[in-house]
Amino acid sequence: MTGVQTCALPISGYSEVVSALGAALVLDTARAFALDEDLSVDPVVRDRGSVAVETMQRHLLDNLARPVTVREVAAAVHLSERHAERLFRQVVGASMMSTLRRLRLEFAAQLLLEPSRSITQIAHACGYSDVRPFSTAFKRHYGRTPGEFRRTGGTSFV
Repeated sequence: MTGVQTCALPISGYSEVVSALGAALVLDTARAFALDEDLSVDPVVRDRGSVAVETMQRHLLDNLARPVTVREVAAAVHLSERHAERLFRQVVGASMMSTLRRLRLEFAAQLLLEPSRSITQIAHACGYSDVRPFSTAFKRHYGRTPGEFRRTGGTSFV
């Protein structure tokens, strides 16, 4: 093949570069015709403490069925145990562990309305290793045993 040249294939990343240049051209054109106030963006200001507490609450909800410690929850938001507990109590109004107990019992109340699960299964699903402490905590919180709660369908007027 003398005198005939072949075209080389585009090098790796060629189509991405062309795409990026096209996008930059579109953006620059839009900015040229836009008003200054349309281009300004007000930053969203969120309290970092409330974001950390939301994350701690999500961690508690996601781990209702297993043992959870303050150390573990604090580590999830990269805070010391003491600071995490103080911040949690300040925002929520209760300690982390009392909130965890309340969340577990509220979850148990929902599960008790499903007749397909036994009370033992519900106790395990809510992080209790035995039915006795579960029943005691449930009665202390709701004023009746899990069995009574289930029989009345969760209402106190039946």
